[in-house]
Order: sequence, then structure tokens, then C-alpha cells
Amino acid sequence: MKYCTEALVNEVRKKNKIKAFFLGDSRRTCYYEARHKTRDIYLLWIEAPHFGKTLCYPCILRMDGVLRAFENGNLEINKQNNDELVTVWEQVVDEQRLKTEYTYNELEKKDFNLVFKTQQKEHVDAEIAKMLDKEMEGMDESEKASFQAELEEGRARDKAAAEERARKAAEKEARKNRKNKEEDIAPENLEEIQDETLRSALQEAREQAKKEEEQGE
Repeated sequence: MKYCTEALVNEVRKKNKIKAFFLGDSRRTCYYEARHKTRDIYLLWIEAPHFGKTLCYPCILRMDGVLRAFENGNLEINKQNNDELVTVWEQVVDEQRLKTEYTYNELEKKDFNLVFKTQQKEHVDAEIAKMLDKEMEGMDESEKASFQAELEEGRARDKAAAEERARKAAEKEARKNRKNKEEDIAPENLEEIQDETLRSALQEAREQAKKEEEQGE
């Protein structure tokens, strides 16, 4: 099954002509969210051009406390869940009902990604919890305790690894920012630098660069 439906808003706007030249299609991807006016339904989706036609790609459907999210993966369970998402989506919304039953707005890509990733993680965590509950069916109490202890150890390792990746990424970004800040310092602003050693080193580097430039001329 294709994980797309007919467009709901169908107002994909054209890109800048220069971008269109390099990126191909002159229309851009759009990101939307909607809430039903009277029912407990929240929708999140993408609309994008495909062979000259704008299509809707359902991403999140939360209805009556049940969260469905598009799943990345080729396992049979992923395909089944994505099929279900599209099936329910087409039951609760179309272009006409969007305009009459929902309030909707367009999102910036970064805002869309934040919402999607947060809710997708919630969905994945819930699916994992279901699988674990099923796995523990038939276990006695000691087996369940051992199984849960292993899970907690695994979660702790994953959390530590994620924190370490985040720390390294932050350090890398900080080094990049420091480097950019140093490169942006103009000679006339050197006196603003409090560290005398750094100020002297930067002054020497700029003088050397000036000499090399003069020699090149």
C-alpha cells in the first residue's frame, strides 16, 4: 500500500527560480497540523509534489487517546501499522472535511520535525511496551524480575551512550563557534580581548598574513 492520500490543502507554493533550477521541481514541500473542532483528533502531515500532482503524506494521527505514527522500517509490523494509519486517516479527514471540521495551520520545517519526532518516539515507546508485555506473558515472577533487570541495564547503557554523543556534539559545536569567533575578530578589535596571550597570538598571525599578502603582490 502507498502511504499517501489525496492532498488536503493543495497549496504547495513555488520555489525560488534559482532553487528550482538546482533542485528540480519548482514547487516546495509544505508541513501542516490540524485539530478537530469538536472531537479529540490531531493530525500532522506533509504535502509535496509527485509527478505533477500534490500528495498528502500522513505522519501523526492522535484520536481519542490513541496515537498512530508513520513508522520507518520494512518489517511486516511497520507495514501493517502504516496501512492502518492511512486507513483511519481517510476515514476521518479529506479536503472538504478539513475546511469545515478542522482548524489547521502551516508549520515551518523545524517546528514540524520537533513535533513529529516527539510524537513518533512516544508511539515507538508504546509499541515496544506492548511487545515487552507480550514477551513476559507466561513468565513466573523470578523470570519477569530478571527480564526487567536486563531491560533496565540496557536502557541505562543506551541513555549513557546518548548522553556521550550529545556531549561530543556540544563540544564540537563549541569548538566550531570559538573558531568562528576568533576568525571574526578584526585587528581593530584586538584590544577588546582580555587574554593577553591570545591577543598577542592573534596580532602576530594577522601581521604574518599581511606580510604574506604583500609579498604575493
